[in-house]
Amino acid sequence: MTNQLFRKTVTKVLRKLNEKELREAQRWLNIVDPASNYSSPLAVREPGTGGWLLEGPESMDWKEDRGGVPWLHGISGCGKSVLGATAIEDVQHLCNANDDYALAYFHSTFSDSEKQELHNMLLSLISQLPKMPSDRGLPGGVVDLYNSTKAIGMPAGITAPEDLLSHIVNCFRKSFVVLDALDEFPKNTRESLLSWIGELTADHKVGSLSVLVTSRPEADMVRSLGLLAAFPIPLQSKIVDQDIRTYVQKSLGGKDGFKKFTKEIKN
Repeated sequence: MTNQLFRKTVTKVLRKLNEKELREAQRWLNIVDPASNYSSPLAVREPGTGGWLLEGPESMDWKEDRGGVPWLHGISGCGKSVLGATAIEDVQHLCNANDDYALAYFHSTFSDSEKQELHNMLLSLISQLPKMPSDRGLPGGVVDLYNSTKAIGMPAGITAPEDLLSHIVNCFRKSFVVLDALDEFPKNTRESLLSWIGELTADHKVGSLSVLVTSRPEADMVRSLGLLAAFPIPLQSKIVDQDIRTYVQKSLGGKDGFKKFTKEIKN
């Protein structure tokens, strides 16, 4: 499908809303803001780091979705979110150059209970995927889900948003989904979360959907992500040594004491 034809196809399924309805529906969709958890890691990223992820075979396999779900894992503070944000930034360039490519991402966090809700995550992903002018309306399926939720006065469970998200993914030739800090979802939610990831990847043909996840290597993550044929990328291995070296050198480079060290010690 050409880019021009794709734009016409997507626009055709928009349902127009009046200004008030559109504003309310967008507020419902965007109950959480994923952008803050994306920009913060980028702000602390040291230039020159993360290249091993973008240029490595794992990244190429992920972008082409040749099978498996890359799983960046490591202890708290080891740089998972920074690398996740690096991957998002890289894919954004790819999506900006292709109208029939789409990206959605989500970051769970202990500090915000709204970002620990599976329902909110699904709505956030749904709101990000349609690449269309917000002042013209929303996809019909989104409007239907919003109206049904409004009618019963409570969230419509997770099945309906799961189905809608899967349908929207099918509207694109290629979709990318990045899920950061899965371990910060409550333990009683993780089973449903991990099950959904498995269903989402199984529902779409190879090459049309690429999912990347990050978390600490907790037991349920190891068990479930292993069943998804995920290929783990541990962040305590030699592949991140150069990133650590770059960070330390640039952090200490301007300090007088560090300048006295020999080149061998600095490296």
